[in-house]
Amino acid sequence: MGERAGEAGIRAIRKEDFTGEVNPSYMVLMGNITIMAMAEQSPERRRKGRKVSLPHGEIHHPNGSKRRGEIAEAMFLTKAVTMGFSVGVLWGDSDKYDLIVDAGGRLLKVQVKSAHHPSKGPHGYFITAHAHGRRPRPYRAGEIDLLVAYLVPEDAWYVFPPRAFQKKKQLRLYPHRVRKTSKYEKYREAWHWFEDVT
Repeated sequence: MGERAGEAGIRAIRKEDFTGEVNPSYMVLMGNITIMAMAEQSPERRRKGRKVSLPHGEIHHPNGSKRRGEIAEAMFLTKAVTMGFSVGVLWGDSDKYDLIVDAGGRLLKVQVKSAHHPSKGPHGYFITAHAHGRRPRPYRAGEIDLLVAYLVPEDAWYVFPPRAFQKKKQLRLYPHRVRKTSKYEKYREAWHWFEDVT
């Protein structure tokens, strides 16, 4: 710019900060004195540019299935308690069921499953209905009393008695089917099974 001594001038420069973003800076020349000023980023912009590291990773990551299952269990616990049931949480995860529900006259072994996104295809949701292990197999009589499935995007609950899931390794649910109602829709919000299960 070629300012002479004793002559004021302003020179705009560009400088990268530690996030890699370019912030405008200004150099003010007043005689033999140089003043540097740099524009401050707003807190919103700083937060937006900084990547947050989650302790358990993204829940939608393929390795986040256990975390997604824990979220579904927490959602069911909240749902059941607000409906008036008492719920017992197991220590460890070695059993075939996740929670114990006190339905008044009986303690029920409940397994909670969930789907966090539709499966590929005609807008259906896959729910696993088998015991985990080296060789997945359908649940056997007496291992669980009720299978509860939660479709997260739909905020929809399904309550299955043993006859609906025994001898099956998976259930496919179609909450939006129009032409033909899915055979499992009768179990949607079927909370009466907590009183009627035999």
